[in-house]
Amino acid sequence: MLICLLFAPGILAQNISIVPRPQDILPGHGIFTLEAKLVIMVESAKPDVADTGRFLADALAGATGFKPRISESNSTQEIPGSIFLTTRDADPSLGDEGYQLQVTPQAVTIRAPRAAGLFYGVQTFLQLLPPEIYSRTLVPGVQWSAPAVTIKDQPRFRWRGIMLDVSRHFESKEAVLRYLDLLAIHKMNVFHWHLTDDQGWRIEIKKYPLLTEIGAWRDKPGFNLDPRLSTTFAPNGKYGGFYTQDDIREVVRYAAKLHIVVVPEIEMPGHSTAALAAYPELSITGGPFSISTSGGIFHGVYCAGDEKTFAFLQDVLTEVMDLFPSTYIHIGGDEVPADSWDDARDQKLIADQKLAGPKQVETYFINRISRFIDAHGRKLIGWDEILNPDLAPDAAVMSWRGTQNGIDAVHAGHDVVMTPTRFCYLDGEQGTTTEPLRLRGWTMLLAKAYSFDPVEGLTSEQAGHILGVQGNLWTEYVPNADYAQYMTWPRAAALAEVGWTAASLRNFDDFKIRAKTDEARLDVLGINYRPVEDDELQNVIQISKNDPGNIEITQAIPNSEIHYTLDGSFPTRQRPLYTGPFSFSKPCVDITAGFYRPDTLATIVISVRVVNGRVAHFSSTLDEDEKAQSAHPDDFFHTTRNAKKDDNILLQFDSPQTLNEIAVEAGSELPNASLETSADGKTFSSAASFTGSSAKAALHGTPIRAVRIRFTAPQDGGVIIREFSLK
Repeated sequence: MLICLLFAPGILAQNISIVPRPQDILPGHGIFTLEAKLVIMVESAKPDVADTGRFLADALAGATGFKPRISESNSTQEIPGSIFLTTRDADPSLGDEGYQLQVTPQAVTIRAPRAAGLFYGVQTFLQLLPPEIYSRTLVPGVQWSAPAVTIKDQPRFRWRGIMLDVSRHFESKEAVLRYLDLLAIHKMNVFHWHLTDDQGWRIEIKKYPLLTEIGAWRDKPGFNLDPRLSTTFAPNGKYGGFYTQDDIREVVRYAAKLHIVVVPEIEMPGHSTAALAAYPELSITGGPFSISTSGGIFHGVYCAGDEKTFAFLQDVLTEVMDLFPSTYIHIGGDEVPADSWDDARDQKLIADQKLAGPKQVETYFINRISRFIDAHGRKLIGWDEILNPDLAPDAAVMSWRGTQNGIDAVHAGHDVVMTPTRFCYLDGEQGTTTEPLRLRGWTMLLAKAYSFDPVEGLTSEQAGHILGVQGNLWTEYVPNADYAQYMTWPRAAALAEVGWTAASLRNFDDFKIRAKTDEARLDVLGINYRPVEDDELQNVIQISKNDPGNIEITQAIPNSEIHYTLDGSFPTRQRPLYTGPFSFSKPCVDITAGFYRPDTLATIVISVRVVNGRVAHFSSTLDEDEKAQSAHPDDFFHTTRNAKKDDNILLQFDSPQTLNEIAVEAGSELPNASLETSADGKTFSSAASFTGSSAKAALHGTPIRAVRIRFTAPQDGGVIIREFSLK
C-alpha cells in the first residue's frame, strides 16, 4: 500500500490533490473504501447537519450506484464502515468554516463547529475520491476509495468570491446554478452577481416593469462579436434576457445550500443606461437613451437633484433586499463621468446642500443610498470610487484600481475586498498566444493570480479589515456560458487557494500538479476550462514529423473536434474540419485551430504564424486592430499606429531553431528599429540595424528561440512589414 508523504513545505503527496490546499495534513496508512452498505451518520436534532449528510449521499449515490443510508446518532464516535458528520467535540478555534477530517481504513469522521465547516469537510473528502465521483451518473469499474489522512483546516479569509457580469451577455438560470456548483467545489462562499449596467438590466422589479421590458433587451450582441456565439435571442430577434423574481429566489436558495452568499449589484449613479432607456426622466440629460452594444463609460447617469430618482432607487432596492438576504448590497459607484453633474437641478442641489462642487454630488448620492441601505439592516459595498471622507463607517470597499485604494480604505476604518485588476480580473487573456478572442489586450496569467497576497503591506491589525479576495469576470467579450467557464477556470481555483490557504503553504509548482487532477474533475463535469500548461498548448500546432512541408495539429483537449483557418480568422464549426496533416504554399500563414467539445459553442482557440516552415507564436505591443481593414493580404504586419520607444513585433518559437539568416523587408524606412535575437526567449541582443526599409542578419547556424523588431525611438507614420524571412 502506498504511504502518503509530505515531500517538502507546500508540496503534497501525489495522491492527495485537494484544491484549495488544506492548512494541516497528516498522511496516514491504507485507504477507506466505500461499500454498498455505506451509512452516513449525522448528529441527532441538527437539521443543517442532516442537510449536509443528504448532500453527501446524493453526491455518492450518482456515481457509485450505491444508495447510502442516513442515520441519526447521539454518539460522538463513528461506527466501522461509516462516514460520520458531527459538530460535537469540534475545536471552536476552527470558526464558522473550519473542519477536521479523519480518514482511516475503518471510517471517515468530519467534525466542525458549524454546518458550513462540515460542508467544506465533505468537499475535501469528495476530492480525495476518484474524479469520476463528480459524474452524478453510474461509473462502474472504479475503485471508490480515499487515502487515509488527517486534516485540520480553516480558511484564511472570510470573503472568497467570484463576480459574474450578466449585463453584457445574459446567462441562463441553469448556467448560473452550474457556476455555483463549481464555486462550492473550490470552497468559495460569495457569488457577486452583476445584474445591471449600460448594456442590460437583468432583474425583474415588479413596481417598474419597463426595466425588463425595455432595459433587458438590445438590438444585437455587439462588441464586434459573431452573433452565432450567443443564443439568448427573443422570438422578435432582440438580444438579452432577465431573471424573474422566482428565478432569483431559486438561485439564492440553491446558493444557500452550498453555503454561498449571493451579493447583488445594482449599478448607480453611473453605468445606468439600460435603466434610463426605460425611465429617461430620471437622468441628468432627459434622454433619449439606447442600450449600448459596446463598452466604455457613458453619460447614462441618474440625476441626484431630483427626488424622483431616489424614490425610484429606494423602491428598486427594497425589492432587491426582499430577494437577497445578503448582508452587503453592491451599488457599483464606479466610473461616473466627471462632467455629469452640470444640469440646473444638480446645481441647485450643490447650493442647497452647500456642497463643495460637482464631485461632491457623487459623494452626496452614495451617502444617501448608504443611509437607506443601512436603515434596512444591510451594508453598502461598492467599487473603490465610492471611498470618500464622509462614507458611512460600515460601508465596505472593493479595491479594483490596484491595492492602494483598498489600503486607503483600511486606514479610514472600512472593510475591504481586494480585487485588483492585475491579479483578479478574469477577462484578461490567460496566455500570450492561445486565447479564443482578443479580449482586453492584456494578460492575467494563472501564475499572476496565484501570486496575489491581499494583505501585503498591511499590519496584522490593518489586515483584520481585509474581508478577502474576489475574482471578477466582466463579459464584454464572453458571449456564452462556455466562454465564461473557459475564462474562469483554472484561475478561479488559484484565487480560491489565495483566499483559503495560508500564504506560507502556497506553492505554485505544487498547485499546478494538483490543478491537473482538478482538470480531471472538470472533465467529468463537462466544464470548458483552459488547460494549465502553456508549453503543452504551444506545441499543439507544429511541423509534421513525417513531412516537413505539412502542418500537424494535435489534440489540445481530449475528444475534441478541430476546425481551422489559414487567415487568422476565428475557426467556427463552419470552417474546415481537421482530419490530418495538410500543406500550404505561402511563405507566411496564420493558422488558427479551434477545439470543440461536444455540444459547446466554442472552446480553446490556438493561433500560430508559420514563417518559412517554422512555427512561431506572433505578438506585438503595437495595436493591430486596423490590419483587417487597411493591410494588404500579403503583408506580414500592418498598423497605422505610431510606434513608441521599445514597442516590438515578436516571433517566439516552440523550441530553439537553427538559423543561418534573418531578413526583414518593411513597407517604408525604419530608421529607429533594431532586429534582435534571443537564445532563451527572454534576453535579446541586437543582430542588425535597418538600412532604409531592410535589415539582414547572418547567424551561421545559431540556435534561436525568439526574434523581434524593436523600436529604439518613436516611429511616426505607422509600420508595415512586407516580409519576414528565416533561413
